[in-house]
Amino acid sequence: MSEDRDPLAGIDPHTLDWHQGAVDGDPAVCGTPQPGRPNYPCIWNKGYHAEHRDVFGNTWAAREPAAIVTPTPRRNMDGTVTVTTSDEGDVRVLCPSWCTFQHGYRHLPAKAEIAHHSNPVWALADTPEHGPTTLVEVALVQWPYSSRPQVFVSVESDDGHVETGPAGARRIAAALRTHADHIDALADKATRLRAGEDR
Repeated sequence: MSEDRDPLAGIDPHTLDWHQGAVDGDPAVCGTPQPGRPNYPCIWNKGYHAEHRDVFGNTWAAREPAAIVTPTPRRNMDGTVTVTTSDEGDVRVLCPSWCTFQHGYRHLPAKAEIAHHSNPVWALADTPEHGPTTLVEVALVQWPYSSRPQVFVSVESDDGHVETGPAGARRIAAALRTHADHIDALADKATRLRAGEDR
């Protein structure tokens, strides 16, 4: 007889938090139901993503929403921006100094979907074969009116972007440093292979 086991046991707390937001209908979280598994909706934020992803990492195709004409944000004399929302009408937003986002949205946002974004930064590699190539976009992001109002670090991944706090961002940086060592090791091996010194 098998014991009942919590299917979410072992999932990291940050991912669980986004899953709970999706289940609870947090307007900053996508929450699109998964076909055949409606209890495990998409945990990405409301920004564009090519695929939906659940708490376990399972993905399914995302469809483009129908185009909606949204009001243009208005810049005010006091430095705020007025954003028209679907639930609270016009909201005056005071941007932090690092926010460079124009607050134009592809759909009429709920207040909790209003986001601050910094300028993205990429690693730039200039290779003989491909010239300048950008890798791994990173930026600061914040949803000040959501249930998660803290500032996150957004890092480009295979599935779109992941948003994480300072501790998670440092772990990603450490993983990238380790990966850089692996790339150096592969470059050394490629050099030996080209010289016929290795198989």
